[in-house]
Amino acid sequence: MASFYRSFVLLTACVAVTTSRAGTVERTAEINGYDRYWVEYVPDGLIDPVAVVFALHPGVSSAADFERTSGWNTVADEYGFIVVYPQVGAEATTRGTWSAWAEVDALTERSDVEYLNFVAESVFSAYDADDSSLFMTGFSSGAQMVNVYALVGDYLPAAIAPVSGGWADAYGVPSEDLPRPDGLPIWIWRGSEEDPITGTPGNKLPRNEQDDLQLAFWLEANASNGIAADTQQVNVDATLSYPFGDLAWSGVHTTSYYPDGDAEVRFTEVTRSNHVYQPGAAERLWEEFFMPLLPTALPGDFNGDGYVDAADYTVWRDGDSPDSSQAGYDVWVNNFGVRATSRSASVPEPSAGLSMFTGCGLTWLGRRTATISRSLRSPRLCRTTSPSPRFDGLQTESQDRAREERSDGEGC
Repeated sequence: MASFYRSFVLLTACVAVTTSRAGTVERTAEINGYDRYWVEYVPDGLIDPVAVVFALHPGVSSAADFERTSGWNTVADEYGFIVVYPQVGAEATTRGTWSAWAEVDALTERSDVEYLNFVAESVFSAYDADDSSLFMTGFSSGAQMVNVYALVGDYLPAAIAPVSGGWADAYGVPSEDLPRPDGLPIWIWRGSEEDPITGTPGNKLPRNEQDDLQLAFWLEANASNGIAADTQQVNVDATLSYPFGDLAWSGVHTTSYYPDGDAEVRFTEVTRSNHVYQPGAAERLWEEFFMPLLPTALPGDFNGDGYVDAADYTVWRDGDSPDSSQAGYDVWVNNFGVRATSRSASVPEPSAGLSMFTGCGLTWLGRRTATISRSLRSPRLCRTTSPSPRFDGLQTESQDRAREERSDGEGC
């Protein structure tokens, strides 16, 4: 089984590109004999360095469905980052459900983990990005897949945000048997009304119990003391998009913050909400959680909109900037009026260094590594992974190598 997890993965791949809508790139690839498909949303004014959000659709759904309903394109337009919508189905109109927990012990033949590895590599190549600015979120089955990828995927996201997803124990994988990633920021979301009993036969659990188990796992993995430092309520008005139309929604986000340990854990319950990609999640995830973790921000751009202006002073004044001292103010003053470098919205082709994009054939995908600079809430500069006894021999060579390379960084 260890052969599934290795520093280089041999893939048979052929990629085709179709730009069918403004800002949207559709890509298809044949990976180890299986046709795969995904969508990239590239806004006007893409800001350097490039940040990438993977947004995974729920079960029996598609990239197009989630692109339409998640709200991520609107946030990307405002802040200038790329959104990637992976898909289970092989064609734009094909719906499917992620393999998720079935791939924790060993990759399946039509592996969604290897597929996500492949998509990440292609996106990094095309847009000159890397996993230090990779963020992942997903809904339902997609949230489960985000958790699984964070545990066994080749790339280490800077942070993840599973929304309304089931947990391992309900699918026959006990929490205590999972590998323990160290120092991964995570924001877990659930709706207050979603408590059905879900899972595989013989393992099913009520969703609220699954969410409690998920929270407990990540608190332990991040070496938290498990005591919420703060709980905040935010009133939210949002528009929910459905195939039959849009609905106005009002409710409350109740969020518990666990900032101690190796990385921050957050847990939000949304009142008056059921099993949906929770209203208001995309905007809050980017502004409050993902964006502050970007490794190289424009000095003085405290709200991350790519421009140092009066709005950034307000962030500093309110104590919400990375440095609310006089030194932070001086950074703002010295950079006032500066804009981040923006790119043309034209769609680049992946670099020639990856032969998969110049034709079909055997292609070696090498794992990239990068030191992830965490926020002030999460000061560690590297991530390690400690497998449970059950996973002796399953710990990937690529994860081991990345851990060694990252351990060369300061503070590891």
